[in-house]
Amino acid sequence: MFAGAVYTGNHNGYWKWLLPHCLLHEHQLMPQVGDLHFVLCFADVLALCDCLQHPSIPLLTHAHTLATFRRCYHAAFVTWDEGAMRIGVSLPVREMADDLTAIRDFAQAAEGLGLTHLRVPEQILRPGNKHLHESMMVLAYIAAVTKRIELVPSVIVLPARQTVLFAKQAAELDVLTGGRVRLGIGVGKDAVEYQALNQDFHTRGRRCTEQMQVLRQLWCHETVSFAGEFHQIDGAGLNPLPVQRPIPMWIGGAGVPVASVRQRIATQSDGWFVLCSPEEYGDLHDDICRRAEAAARDPAALGREAGVAVVGPREHEWQERVVNWHRTGLTHLCLRTLGGDLTVSEHATKLEQTMRELPDEVRN
Repeated sequence: MFAGAVYTGNHNGYWKWLLPHCLLHEHQLMPQVGDLHFVLCFADVLALCDCLQHPSIPLLTHAHTLATFRRCYHAAFVTWDEGAMRIGVSLPVREMADDLTAIRDFAQAAEGLGLTHLRVPEQILRPGNKHLHESMMVLAYIAAVTKRIELVPSVIVLPARQTVLFAKQAAELDVLTGGRVRLGIGVGKDAVEYQALNQDFHTRGRRCTEQMQVLRQLWCHETVSFAGEFHQIDGAGLNPLPVQRPIPMWIGGAGVPVASVRQRIATQSDGWFVLCSPEEYGDLHDDICRRAEAAARDPAALGREAGVAVVGPREHEWQERVVNWHRTGLTHLCLRTLGGDLTVSEHATKLEQTMRELPDEVRN
């Protein structure tokens, strides 16, 4: 379809593009037939994408071609000011199951729409387990079909995993993505999973604290010596080291985290996933800030990310909820399209609609 696009300027919120115009016909790229000059706003581009699906233009109806067209444009239309709240999306892996094409298309659509990060749920095994891929493996697949979007497993049940092996896996993913990894970690609450993985459920909090220390050393130093309660390393290290040294680690905990988790957030993490209600957030945030200050850390440096479902029983109020979270000063927000009985193909469509309807207060 389009061989490329050249950005030629911005005027009053509109983007001007010069498009080399090539058509795909019977598996051959025909010679360039002309340049099309477009001056478009974000909504115009989405409308144009829809127009291209008209049956009178059969050459442009293939999903791959449309996805390529969207990726050419969307990255230019959703831009984030320095310090603005970053908006990402959760990959609806349960609904997409083993449809790797759908996973690829959704990830590329999110990147093309200018979303800053893609979160992938984590689960190894659990009673009554629904379909869910291992997060690091599916992110390795997504890494190969995306270029810019940050990749976030959330959350890894860290104490259930072997520390050095996980350090290697995370470092490798960071290298392969050019430094696009942000790790969500937690201690979990399922004793069955710990038992099956041959790890002690009852020491998971202390183990997680020590694991975070070990991980940072392994990611930052070529040679590491460490002696702790759960780890012994004598003059060894990873090669290659990750691009990010260290890889960011954000902590997630259900509801209002207990005191030990709040302490870990304040003293060891790079940020935390806000899983409480907006009403509970203020006191929780203040407590974590006090703990960070007591540990001589800058509370403002801790990232904070909440989630908002744009489908389901609260769909009618998603914009209000996004604005309310934005006003709390969150650094990140995650949109969710899962749980609304959407078909596989409808997730990307819903995401595009959501970005069109994103409140201006949040966008700017």
